[in-house]
Amino acid sequence: DQTDKQLRGYSYVYDPLNRFLEAKGQKGNNLSSMSAYNTHDVDNISYDLNGNLLTLDRMGTNVNHDPAGDWDLLSYTYEGNRLTNVADASQHAFADFGFKDGNDVNASLNNDYDYDDNGNLIKDLNKHVQTTSYNHLDLPTYVSMDDQQGSSGTLLYVYDAVGTKLEKTFTDGGINPTTVVTQYAAGYVYQKYGTDPNDLQFFPHPEGYVEPTSASSGGNEKSIGKFNAGTGQTTQTGFRYVYQYRDHLGNVRLSYVDSDGNGSINPSGEIIEESHYYPFGLKQNGYNNNISSDANLVAQKWKYNGVELNEDLSLNLYEMEMRSYDPAIGRFLGIDPVTHHSQGTSVAFDNNPIFWADPSGADAAAPNSTVAANKGLPKEIQMAQNFGMGEHITHGAQLGNNSVPRDGGAAINTELSNAMHYPRVFSEMRANHNPDDYLISNGSNDNGDWEPLTKRVLVDYVSQYCTGCSKEALNSMAGQLFEQAFSDFALLNNLFLGYRPSPDKSESTIPDGYSDVTSYTNVGPVIYSGHNFIEVKTKNVTPDAQIRGFINELAIMGKVSGLPSNIPVSITFVTLADNYVTKGVYNYANKTLGKNGYGVFKTSKVDHWQPRYRMSQGSMEIDFGRRTILNFGRPLYNSNSIKVRL
Repeated sequence: DQTDKQLRGYSYVYDPLNRFLEAKGQKGNNLSSMSAYNTHDVDNISYDLNGNLLTLDRMGTNVNHDPAGDWDLLSYTYEGNRLTNVADASQHAFADFGFKDGNDVNASLNNDYDYDDNGNLIKDLNKHVQTTSYNHLDLPTYVSMDDQQGSSGTLLYVYDAVGTKLEKTFTDGGINPTTVVTQYAAGYVYQKYGTDPNDLQFFPHPEGYVEPTSASSGGNEKSIGKFNAGTGQTTQTGFRYVYQYRDHLGNVRLSYVDSDGNGSINPSGEIIEESHYYPFGLKQNGYNNNISSDANLVAQKWKYNGVELNEDLSLNLYEMEMRSYDPAIGRFLGIDPVTHHSQGTSVAFDNNPIFWADPSGADAAAPNSTVAANKGLPKEIQMAQNFGMGEHITHGAQLGNNSVPRDGGAAINTELSNAMHYPRVFSEMRANHNPDDYLISNGSNDNGDWEPLTKRVLVDYVSQYCTGCSKEALNSMAGQLFEQAFSDFALLNNLFLGYRPSPDKSESTIPDGYSDVTSYTNVGPVIYSGHNFIEVKTKNVTPDAQIRGFINELAIMGKVSGLPSNIPVSITFVTLADNYVTKGVYNYANKTLGKNGYGVFKTSKVDHWQPRYRMSQGSMEIDFGRRTILNFGRPLYNSNSIKVRL
């Protein structure tokens, strides 16, 4: 039934590492009456020791909702972490709706997949992709397809210097090939079909997208025509707002428009498209599949994780910012730019696509995670969930609209590669500070007063979200959480406007911007006049020895890098309230980095930041105060600063 109004749902099963194992369908008129419904079941999922998929079964039907059958009975073959073959044992008539085994005839002779030296997929014989070329950022620039049966074509891509996609050109094969050029301009999408004009198709708004409308229909029909220089007329007289409902992962589930402007939605004529997905992102068939004839077919390609589905050449790939993803096999086509020591290099969504999203293709991140009081799950829950999956922390590489640079320095130290990056919210610090506001209240936490944040308090707070975790795990979680809290606080309050990070990280990465140095080869490009080095410590001891070692590393790296003399730098140390930095560190920094030391750096300032906290609605709110090393009084807290809520 194309207007099926029954509720559908899944019940999920996971292994002890929180990896997805099966999804059993349910259906009913309401939540209390739902019963088993296997039409879209996914099961028989297994993994190798590196987390690579070994088997996956997927049930499904056609658009007419005929009795369900096996879409896929998949088995995977690897060389190390490199996928070489996928075989589909399904003989059902619906087998090609899921994974299409286009190379089964030659499976014993040729591998399905081949790769370049960087681990990028260059050949996919199941989809008849013969050649794929990549640029220095491991982004595809050219794709050719030829099924040897009359169907062929090519794709060309153009990017800017940092890897943002600017243009895609699709040319089909044949005697009279047609070319379709799609251009991307900061959310505005244009398309030129053959010899037609290059027209605006749509641009996004926070709840969907906007498309041009036509005067001839009273503003209710879309129009992508533009100004006619000959007649002086234009068909574009306004814009129409299309709204979209997205689920917790950012998947587009429903697109609708109030075409008649009556303030309500008529399901029979104003629903543009309804989309429902299997785990790992393949779209389901068999119910509510109609796409309105009034749909913007370009805008409606943005679906799973809010990413564009490329259907050209029958690739059916989601083109994330950093690499492409195949929902039929549940794997990325390239190497993960963020190293995971517990799983393979092309594993998607940490093998839990019900909880994790990955719209950038860089790394799985908990949905809608933000700082302060914005919507989303608490970071502790994200971390505890990730600990249960064998990973210590979350690497959300999506930073607003900017991705973590992929062409970073030669050495990436452990703390940097493990730093958590959540979407940031930038704001300006308020002015007109009152010095009286800097004092810490000495009252009880129950009424919202501030108290010093010590390691014991932080670890106790984290432990409630990780029942049964070891002491080492809790300490590590607390340390990562503390670093992220200071990072968010610094960004929200514009503390380091002149800060420049080491080249392997985004400018949104504040803590440990250059700490625990492991190689001098990446120091040269990052040092400049007025550079600020930030070191965050959570050990419940005097951190002097570690910080002196950090200063020594800076001095050695500066010396061997051949930098000019007397480059001014600032050093910022961040510790918990029960840590302290002695006056000797300040003198040691000046002596070691200044003219009496190696003669390269000149210490201009040494700061020390410490936190305070209070409980608010069950969550911990953190504020940071600053003092210089020479001032052993209380840190100066600003009541007007933007606080961070864990």
